[in-house]
Amino acid sequence: MKTKTIEKSNDLRYTMNVTKGGKDVIIKIRLNDECHNGHQNFSITGEVYPTGKRGDRNLISAGCCHDEILKARPDLKLFVDLHFATAKGVPMCAIENGFYFLKEGNNGKSPKEVVTYYLRVTDEEFEALKIAEDEVYFQYLIEKLNVPARWENEANEAIKLMEEWTGKVFVNDSTKTGFIPLGKRMKEIEKKIESGYYTPEKIQARENQHQTTH
Repeated sequence: MKTKTIEKSNDLRYTMNVTKGGKDVIIKIRLNDECHNGHQNFSITGEVYPTGKRGDRNLISAGCCHDEILKARPDLKLFVDLHFATAKGVPMCAIENGFYFLKEGNNGKSPKEVVTYYLRVTDEEFEALKIAEDEVYFQYLIEKLNVPARWENEANEAIKLMEEWTGKVFVNDSTKTGFIPLGKRMKEIEKKIESGYYTPEKIQARENQHQTTH
């Protein structure tokens, strides 16, 4: 008796068709390096039509129509959350974008609203992160909160579902990770913390000095 060979692939794609609420929703989920940027990432997009009336002339919405997708399949929220995240679950430019959103918000939304959504962190974690003065300290806090491990667990859960749907085993052959741990630099940050470098008083003193020199 021959053992069935399971196909391995660095490119998983799955399409599902859902009819709900008078609409036909074509949902496309992928995990691959379609953008040719060195790492596989998740994507979930859709096409929405009136039921039984598919075709360009009847297209209601398309692309990242995540609200429509979730109305049709609420159970796909995991993939919506992971949209554009790497195969390790890391949001795109997590530290750079995350720190910018922490300070500036985005499109009229508050830093808390944007950061919790973009980095998939809790309100409590946001409160811990908002003291970060620079990107390195921000990443230090991200790692201390063990957020990257949760990102990866979420990605693994999504990969498992895609493997079940496609009958293939995912191969992560990304050449870029999207996130490089601080490693030995963690101790450098901890020394700065111990020295009081990141206390509100020291931060304010540096801001005052910066203002007087510019």
